[in-house]
Amino acid sequence: MTQSSTKQHKYYTAALGEGSSGRASTKQQSSGRNNFPKNVKLITTTRFFNENNRSCLIADGYDNFNLALHVGDNAIKVKNNRALLISKYNLPCEPKYLEQIHSNICLQASSDDCVGDAVVTQEKGVVCAVMTADCLPIFACNQSGTQVGVAHAGWKGIVNGVIESFIQQFESNDLLAHFGPAISP
Repeated sequence: MTQSSTKQHKYYTAALGEGSSGRASTKQQSSGRNNFPKNVKLITTTRFFNENNRSCLIADGYDNFNLALHVGDNAIKVKNNRALLISKYNLPCEPKYLEQIHSNICLQASSDDCVGDAVVTQEKGVVCAVMTADCLPIFACNQSGTQVGVAHAGWKGIVNGVIESFIQQFESNDLLAHFGPAISP
């Protein structure tokens, strides 16, 4: 990515919807109080999305902007949707998708493991992602935007300590956080 002929590295977090209705949105906020640094990009999508940003409800429940391979949707459709996500938001790589289990496990994005409910990174150009339906996505970064992460926090994960585990992965206690759309906890 370039800006004014200088290379600017970005950090990404994404909450990818499995079940909510609505439209995809990008939240890229400017530096300042209660805002994420310019080098951090937050993305929230919903399952009902098309290229024209219009909501669409399809009878079979899966023929939409589903990004989850674990819900019985056609794998080719899901992979096409994932490619569209990368293209639409100009992501530098495939997001780090997790196998979420309502635990307190927080992973480093560089880990080969993918079983957990939160992911953090200090690597530039890495996309941390969680998928939510009714659970709460929590985005966080340090003040300089050089460490980012996202957590999947439903009631079971909260009881199991996912928020504490997530926050402990950050090297600084001076964090910025954003809570995404949720029905629960």
